[in-house]
Amino acid sequence: MASRKDILLGILRGGGQLTTGQQIKLCLSMSYPAILAQLSSVMMQYIDTAMVGHLGPAAGASIGLVSTCLWLFGGFGMAATSGFTSYPSGSTPAGVDVLFPEWHDVRPGGDGLPV
Repeated sequence: MASRKDILLGILRGGGQLTTGQQIKLCLSMSYPAILAQLSSVMMQYIDTAMVGHLGPAAGASIGLVSTCLWLFGGFGMAATSGFTSYPSGSTPAGVDVLFPEWHDVRPGGDGLPV
């Protein structure tokens, strides 16, 4: 049995239009793993703080500083990875050798033959 996400993606792949509610459901179902990953990261930071908190204010402050920096740089890394991954996947047609794009005519309406 197909999941709701597969059904909605099938509608899109078939050229159909999704309603606003369907778009929201699809977006939430596809972003669920990323949301859980961010929540688990925050929970681990709380656990780290709780474990080190009894050692004193200096140790607690160091955990706060390190966890905030890790979260900040990790967020930038995730954003860059997501942005740079989606750009080439949406701009190259299927079957084109990405390593040597100059060998193919990849313009819209191009015939796909070597240039």
